[in-house]
Amino acid sequence: MTNEDGSLRSSQTTVNSLTALQQNKHGLSIIGAAVFIIGEMAGSGILALPNAVANASWSGIALIVFCALISAHASVYLAECWLMVEDKWPEYQSKATRNPFSVIGVKAVGPWMRYVCSFFMDVQLFGVCVVFLIFCSQLTKDLWNSFIDAYSYSEEYKISLCTLIIAFGLILIPLSFFGSPQDFPLVAYGAMLCTMISCVLVIFVFLGEGPQKIKEAEYGDTNLTKYAIAFGTILFVYGGTCTFPTFQNDMANKKNFPKAVYLGFTGMLLIYLPIAIGGYAIYGKDSKENILENTDAGLVKTIINFLMAFHLFCAYLICLNPLNLDIENYIKIKHSFNWMRCLYRACMTLSIIFVALSIPRFGKILAFVGAFSVTAVAYVLTPLFYIKLCGMDVGNSPKRQIPVYRRLYLAFLILIGVLGGIISTYFSLADIVKPDTFEPPCYAAGCWH
Repeated sequence: MTNEDGSLRSSQTTVNSLTALQQNKHGLSIIGAAVFIIGEMAGSGILALPNAVANASWSGIALIVFCALISAHASVYLAECWLMVEDKWPEYQSKATRNPFSVIGVKAVGPWMRYVCSFFMDVQLFGVCVVFLIFCSQLTKDLWNSFIDAYSYSEEYKISLCTLIIAFGLILIPLSFFGSPQDFPLVAYGAMLCTMISCVLVIFVFLGEGPQKIKEAEYGDTNLTKYAIAFGTILFVYGGTCTFPTFQNDMANKKNFPKAVYLGFTGMLLIYLPIAIGGYAIYGKDSKENILENTDAGLVKTIINFLMAFHLFCAYLICLNPLNLDIENYIKIKHSFNWMRCLYRACMTLSIIFVALSIPRFGKILAFVGAFSVTAVAYVLTPLFYIKLCGMDVGNSPKRQIPVYRRLYLAFLILIGVLGGIISTYFSLADIVKPDTFEPPCYAAGCWH
């Protein structure tokens, strides 16, 4: 048997190599990988879940659980795809791969698929950065202006959302010059810790306000437009599937990654459901894009705002980095610190600032990103790659027979991804420009407020 370069390959050597690499004693445990999954996916979208349920009515709770189940299954299939790539092309067992998802696409379909994978991932990461910048600015605005009101300072000292978007964007430009996440490891842990504490505090707020507010709550009906937007919002909170092979590579036993996936998604549901159910039950159809805007929790709300703002500031850097690295690969910028990298990354951040100033409503972008890119990555491309790789007879890895029930399920995932993605993308875009909800861009005359 020969390698792609024509050299001989020993079957036993391949098997031994694979076994050794899949049993890295110093790698992540199942619980460790699950923590990384939760840290990657649990973020700002949590505070938008009650609004998503308000759009979908009570059936939105079932939609949250349904999306968790199929997202978890899609993630497991993606994990199987990476194991098949390593089995069929053993050189990837020891190769440091920056973007495993694109590698899977290239091996499953062909070189051109690399561009498709990069497109959807980059759109998702760019949109997430815009959401984080707007949301961080909104929370900081609320913090500062509540301080001004509390101490009866003049209204002229209040800060507008648009001003903060520019200010935070400019601050983030030099911070984006770091090479990779390993240059700022504490950022990831800080972001995750802030999210966990914030979620616990939000639940305490619900428990405190619930008995009074729930008496005044009204619950509305849903329609196709609202349901499609809710679908996109919920998918956003399960975004990040394309990064999972990276966590899988760091595990002590890569074959245990599906267990980490199911554990991670179970943990996320335990966080998401109390906030989604509690928020909608207490505030009803008036649940806002940021559920904190519905509360009157005083000091606790201030603490939550501060923690979430810090989380978003850190998470922005984490999400921006892989976007920058991917595009820098295409335009041939060296990964070492140099003026070209600084110039490019400054321009990227300025473009994010421009989009944030153009659509200063994070909920609308959040729904679009979930509908457009998350559906494509998790529900269309992943099942497609799995089917293609199973049908390949490469090296010592023969074809895999896919049972009929599994083929039907994979077809079901693709159908959800295509139909759900198209419908939700259309309605989320329509919602951005709808006259009764349209918010003028910051640079429009008279809109700097």
